[in-house]
Amino acid sequence: MSDPNRRGDWHLDKSVSFGHILTTVTILLSLAAGWATMSERIAVLEQQQAGFNSQIVGILSNQRSTDTRQDSEITEIKRQIREDYREIRRNLDQLIRSQVASE
Repeated sequence: MSDPNRRGDWHLDKSVSFGHILTTVTILLSLAAGWATMSERIAVLEQQQAGFNSQIVGILSNQRSTDTRQDSEITEIKRQIREDYREIRRNLDQLIRSQVASE
């Protein structure tokens, strides 16, 4: 049933096989290659993000200048409309006065 010379249910083998060394080296190389690939991909993504950021800054700058131009155009249109209303009011007043004076 149990061997009296055994001290426990398990034991450690003090020898190291070539398969263990090869497996460990393969795992370490795979990790290093994965790390390098990931670093390269992250660098590429950072460069792309920097390019996108500069494009966004340019677009926002163009939008601000467009907004400023449109605001000034709207202000000018509003001013022109007010002048047109004043002119229409003056003309109506003159027409009413001439109608009242002729009666």
